[in-house]
Amino acid sequence: MNFELLENAIKKRSLVQCEYAGFKFKIKPLKLAMFDGFWYLLFLDTNKNDTFKKFHLKSITNIRILEEKFKLDAKIEERIKNINSAWATLDKPNTARLLLSPQIKKYFERKPYAKQSITGLDADGSVVIDIEFTNLMEIKPLIYYFIPFIKVLEPKELADTIKDEIEKYLEEIK
Repeated sequence: MNFELLENAIKKRSLVQCEYAGFKFKIKPLKLAMFDGFWYLLFLDTNKNDTFKKFHLKSITNIRILEEKFKLDAKIEERIKNINSAWATLDKPNTARLLLSPQIKKYFERKPYAKQSITGLDADGSVVIDIEFTNLMEIKPLIYYFIPFIKVLEPKELADTIKDEIEKYLEEIK
């Protein structure tokens, strides 16, 4: 029921009042999205100067659709379309350049990630892809999932973060 209610508010660009974790919110609902098996509502919090936020859908209570309507900037609308993680933000995206071994390239061809593009194919069957991200936690789980068949080529800060975290982990389990 909440899903349909919010879906209609999104389509009609209606403001919504609701509660979450004991707090009251007046929001501009943008999108219902499933991340890692959980439904989320993506929205702008009018009480915080239209700050972009995400709430776990089942945890939202006392939903009330308001008569008041809102307009959405085309730039925000475009960014919302490409969000593929609960960690995503509306910030200007960064690009990760990743080298995929032949063993895993098929997974990225079958189901491309949002804002993924193949930029190179090597003779050994490996492939270079670019993926946009706005938060390190959008891209890090993907990289960890495919280790050792994936390598970060750029940005250097991401490669260093992954290397440091793996080294720390290996040191802790010795």
